[in-house]
Amino acid sequence: MPGRQRDHLPHGRNPGWPSVRREDILYADLNRDDLTKAKLDFDVIGHYARPDVFNLTVNTAPRPSVQFQNQ
Repeated sequence: MPGRQRDHLPHGRNPGWPSVRREDILYADLNRDDLTKAKLDFDVIGHYARPDVFNLTVNTAPRPSVQFQNQ
């Protein structure tokens, strides 16, 4: 039964075209080092790229490394 299978590399790149009109077998070589590197990447095209969901604010003002409190 023809279907739509597609192979995606860990970084989201697409190495080929889907097989649509015929029954086919999809083969792929996997480099495990690419998987580890991909997990360290920021999700730039996924859920957290939406500005209504994710906002990153960085306070760049200098702060002391130790704060003492009187008890």
